[in-house]
Amino acid sequence: MKRLLVLELNELCPSLIERFINEGYLPNFKQLRNQSVIKETVTDATESELNPWVQWVDVHTGKEREEHRIYRLNEIRRYKGDFTWDILSKRLGIKSWICGSMNASYSSDFLGRFLPDPWTKDIDPYPKKELETYYNFVSQAVQGHSNKAPVSSFDFLRSILKHGVSINNILKLVQQLVSEKIWKKSNWKRALVLDWIQFDIFSHYYRKDNPQYSTFFSNKYTHYTHIKKH
Repeated sequence: MKRLLVLELNELCPSLIERFINEGYLPNFKQLRNQSVIKETVTDATESELNPWVQWVDVHTGKEREEHRIYRLNEIRRYKGDFTWDILSKRLGIKSWICGSMNASYSSDFLGRFLPDPWTKDIDPYPKKELETYYNFVSQAVQGHSNKAPVSSFDFLRSILKHGVSINNILKLVQQLVSEKIWKKSNWKRALVLDWIQFDIFSHYYRKDNPQYSTFFSNKYTHYTHIKKH
C-alpha cells in the first residue's frame, strides 16, 4: 500500500474556496486544486444528520448513519464496529497516525498513533502516556472543563516542546494569550494557533513513524463560520 494522508478540513465550503481562489487570495489551495481530481459528494441527510460529528463517522467507517447510529458528539463508544484504520491494522498490519479526526475511536487491534478530537471526553490518546498531557490540556481549553486530570501551563509547554512544536509557534501561542488578556475580543484567533501547534505535532510523528495511513483534522474553518453567525 502506498502512503495515504487524508486532510480533513471540517465544514469547508467548496463554493467559497473557489471564489477566493479566483480572486487570488488562496494560492496554495489553487495549487492543491490544480493537482487534484475534484469530486463533490451528495447526500440525502437533512437537519441534524448533516452535523459533522455524524458525517465524519460515515467517512471513517464506510457506513451510513442508519448503520452506525452515531448522531452526537461523545457517543462514539456506542459504535462497536471498525474504523478504516482498524481494518488496515487487522488485515494488513498497517500502522496509522490519526490526528484529531472528529468523533472517532479505535479498536484493541489498532496499530499506530491516535490523538482524539478535543471534544471527546472518553477516548484516550494512543499510546496514552505519550500524548496524554497535551491532549488533556487542549481538551480543557476547548471544552472549558474536562473530566481529565488538570494540566498546568508549564507541563503543557514542556509537552509540546517534546512533541516537536516549533519555537516560532510557541511564541505565537504566547502572543495570542497575552493579546487575550489585553483585548478580550481577540480570543477568536485561538483556533488558528491550535491548528499550527497540532500540525507541528502531526509532522513530528509523521516523520518519526513513517505511517502508511494518516489523517489530519482541522476545525478552524468551522470556528470562524460560527463566530460570523453570532
